[in-house]
Amino acid sequence: MRAIIDATGYCEALDPLIQHKPSVLFRIFDKPIIVHIIEHLAHQGVSSIHLVLSHLPEMIEYELEEGSRWGVELTFHLVKDCDRPFTFLAPVKDGWSDKRIIVGRGDVLPFWDLAHVFSLKSQKAALLYDQEGHDWSGWAVLAADQLDRLDPQKPYSSLPSQIPEHKHVTAKAPSLSTESFERLRHANMLALETLPKDFHAPSTAQMVEPGVWLSRACVIHSRAILTPPVFIGEHSQIMAGAVVGPNAIVENNCYVDHDSVVESALLCQQSYVGSGLEIRNSIVDHNTLINLSHKAAVRIRDDFILGRFEFIPFCRHLGSFTERALALVAFVVTLPFTAVLTLLFGLQKREMLCLPAYREPERWKTFQFLSLKPPTNPIFHRLWRSTRHLPTLINMLRGQVHFVGLAPRAPDQVRVLPSSWRYLYLTSKVGAITLAYVDHGHNPTEVEKFGSETYYAAQTKVRFDLRIIVLWIRRKLRSLFGRGD
Repeated sequence: MRAIIDATGYCEALDPLIQHKPSVLFRIFDKPIIVHIIEHLAHQGVSSIHLVLSHLPEMIEYELEEGSRWGVELTFHLVKDCDRPFTFLAPVKDGWSDKRIIVGRGDVLPFWDLAHVFSLKSQKAALLYDQEGHDWSGWAVLAADQLDRLDPQKPYSSLPSQIPEHKHVTAKAPSLSTESFERLRHANMLALETLPKDFHAPSTAQMVEPGVWLSRACVIHSRAILTPPVFIGEHSQIMAGAVVGPNAIVENNCYVDHDSVVESALLCQQSYVGSGLEIRNSIVDHNTLINLSHKAAVRIRDDFILGRFEFIPFCRHLGSFTERALALVAFVVTLPFTAVLTLLFGLQKREMLCLPAYREPERWKTFQFLSLKPPTNPIFHRLWRSTRHLPTLINMLRGQVHFVGLAPRAPDQVRVLPSSWRYLYLTSKVGAITLAYVDHGHNPTEVEKFGSETYYAAQTKVRFDLRIIVLWIRRKLRSLFGRGD
């Protein structure tokens, strides 16, 4: 069997979180809803699934890969307009031999017996409605000729009107949806309280006592209180005096600090809840609090109240310590020379974006990037060009800049980057030494910068950084002694 899933992923009702996460990746019971849908379809015998992408498609492809872990074949199709998901159909459907095809929404998980629908002798389309039979769920089974009649210029919601003759099929259980914050929380609570038969819980979680789900590697303090129903995800930590539940889901890698209360709430992945806070009837995603009672979204600037919790492995701590220690040695050794050059050229401070950074500009943080001012006398230009980053050692000591990374940019410069380039830039780090300089010298073109920065952003190995440092030293020596750039 074959299925077409509208995974375009943009719902205005999920703003502001929708700006950095498509609706199909919002999680129910700590798994993206699109994963639940694929598992449900695979269990029903579907072997080929076509996913229509538009909003943040790279995130969806990264999450799902090729589909082999579910025993299905995933094919991705990209469309320009989220409201017109069927524009991809014309060039690809001619090779399909299926007599009937499933179509559905990637942010709605229904529960129905597909085998029963396919056994119906009627050639009418079968549209799935809720248990009361009033509202269309967004799912249907169409014959091949009915699929041909769909107007690619019309939105997905118009499908029932385009197929006037269809059979009503009612769902056997309530559908789960991530189309709005209220539905997202309701879906999580429904899954937590009455796990549907065809709903697959995370393989790393188990019910340790009635209504209490714990995942592997989670830490629960002996003085923390878990009130069922409650779910705690992988690597999450619940500190002393914290009260979690009832009706609470804490996703992977979260941290609930001392004496906090999380009740009738959803904590999204890598969220931190500060000490003594009370989170009720809300959704927390890093610094963003969605209060469902007042239907309001609030961004918290103070990371000690709400923020992003990230577990940093020991090797990264060791690497950061080593880098700062080397920067300190270099700063002490060059301090007299740096002081003289600062008097000669002057100190320049520029506001640059801290990396890595969030996708949303309103959550960006900046720092003062230090360097020597360009000389007015061209005689000193070569000396300045070779030594201008000596004050940057102070930024390295503060942990704002690394030895190797991408060139620092101001927030306004990052905003105008093409979306794919901006995404890679935001996930990398700022460095005094760049691959663009090593490859192309002091004045690379925009195309050369793009090539070097995208290549470097994909490389995260220390060995690669060491190689760039060696090449940088070689180029600096050649430049300093007048043997070319």
